[in-house]
Amino acid sequence: MTITTTNDQSTSTLMTTEVLIIGAGPAGSACAISLQKAGVDCIVADKAAFPRFKLCGGLITQKGQDCLREVLGNDAYEQCMEVCVRGREQYFALWDECKRIVRVKLDNNIVLIDRPTMDNWLVQHYKSLGGRIMEGNGVKSIDFAAHVAVLESGEEVSYKKLVAADGVHSPVAHMLADADKRYKLNKKGCFCLEVFVDEKDCDIEDVNIHFNLVPNFYTWAFKKGNQVAIGLGKLTTDKIDIKEVLIDYMKRMGVRQGAEQASAPIRGAVIPSEVRQAEWKSADVLFAGDAGGFVELLTYEGIYYAIRSGSYAAQSIISGTSYTQLVRPMHRKMQYGSFFQKFIYWKPFLNIMCKYGSTHGAFIAKFYADNIDNIPSKPLWKQIAIVLMKTVRVAVKRK
Repeated sequence: MTITTTNDQSTSTLMTTEVLIIGAGPAGSACAISLQKAGVDCIVADKAAFPRFKLCGGLITQKGQDCLREVLGNDAYEQCMEVCVRGREQYFALWDECKRIVRVKLDNNIVLIDRPTMDNWLVQHYKSLGGRIMEGNGVKSIDFAAHVAVLESGEEVSYKKLVAADGVHSPVAHMLADADKRYKLNKKGCFCLEVFVDEKDCDIEDVNIHFNLVPNFYTWAFKKGNQVAIGLGKLTTDKIDIKEVLIDYMKRMGVRQGAEQASAPIRGAVIPSEVRQAEWKSADVLFAGDAGGFVELLTYEGIYYAIRSGSYAAQSIISGTSYTQLVRPMHRKMQYGSFFQKFIYWKPFLNIMCKYGSTHGAFIAKFYADNIDNIPSKPLWKQIAIVLMKTVRVAVKRK
């Protein structure tokens, strides 16, 4: 519903909706599609016009694919993947700097998608369902007490529920922190750099993960369509020049065009590295995707967590179930990932993996399948015990 009011100085447009969603990435789109299919009126607003560029390696895990299928339904999911998939790899390799530790064959292919294409497809699908979206129209201000948001165009939207799916630097979160001092902003994050080079400039196979080139993080290189994605990340607390490391990494990978070339521009992005407040003020504001800090803290996977948190936000609104309760299993998984992140980068373990990993490919493949590609079926303490026992057994056996 739209109401136009006029006074002597200006004309303003007030739109009303049950749910206002800020951000049309995978989290916002998953929420919007779920609400639209359930017959709940919603409006999506995004500062960008689609298609738009989005920095992302584009690896979508099996759990991410399953979640996307759940949101879209079988037919729409198959259409989406047909358009978005750029590559499928059956092998991944772990490296100690640029010395290969192990090459592992997986039961399920690693699926690589083009994020800008997927994001645009989801937006267009939402539109095809009759959804309302305001592209190129970010949020300017929000009156959280009155439940009214003012967009950059000057249009006003009155809402009952607000879903913030507006990224790691969430404008909604900053506005909420200004309006309510009880809401605390989270400031921890990781900074990533990535470059896409033409396949003819880099001979590569498999999905490659390199350790010991940057502290507390990894570097990656894999072919995706007719390009090769090369990137790395660092914790914001680590004082290193990752652009310099990336350029050196590209040289080690045999890239024939330098990173400074216009054909291979380096792009950067920040991703969250800690859990954030999922809902605020009696669930009037729900945070999804990067805005809610939803990311896998072992691999920094974000696509699954964006889609799942967006669908949970919709489920919470539709059923009245607590959003905090719905996302609690994801928070546990993130805490689990945080533990293994610290464990894997613990120098004694990293040394053992680099030294003996070549003889334990089956174990590494199972760890990937059970703990990264899918949602772990065992409780955290059992998963930790299994990995610890295996690590100790390898160390003792090799002495």
